[in-house]
Amino acid sequence: MHISILSRFISIVFLSFLTFNITNAAQLVVKVESESREGNIGCSVFSDSKGFPLDSSEAIQIFKTNNAKGVEFVFSNLKAGKYAVSVMNDKNGNKILDRNFIGIPKEEWGVSNNIRPSMRPPKFDEAAFEIDEKEDLTINIKIQK
Repeated sequence: MHISILSRFISIVFLSFLTFNITNAAQLVVKVESESREGNIGCSVFSDSKGFPLDSSEAIQIFKTNNAKGVEFVFSNLKAGKYAVSVMNDKNGNKILDRNFIGIPKEEWGVSNNIRPSMRPPKFDEAAFEIDEKEDLTINIKIQK
C-alpha cells in the first residue's frame, strides 16, 4: 500500500515539474505585412548577433506562402532573453535575400522594431527585444524593398 501511494506521489510531482517547464516557455508571434502579395516569407529568430540579419544558419527559421492578409509565424518554447527577428520575401525560392552587385536588397525585407537604416544593415541591438518566459509576445513587422 505504501509503495502505491509513494509511486502516485512521485508521478504527481514529476507531472507537475513537466507542466511547470512547459508553461514557463514563451511564445513569440510575428505578424508580417508585405507590400507584395506573392513569394514566400522567411522569418528568422536570432538569439544573438551571430549572422543577424542575413545569415539564418544559427537562427530558428520558418517559411510560409505570402498572401493578401499577411503572414503570421508562431515560435514556441523560447527561453527568457534578448532576441531579434529578420524577415524577407523570397520571390524566387532560393531562401536567401537577393541583393544587387553593391549589396542593396532586391527583395522585400524587414527586422523587429521596424529598424531601416539607410546606408547599412540593421544591427542586432537595434532590432532586439526581450522575451520573458512568463509572458507571450506579439510583434508586427512591415517588409518592403
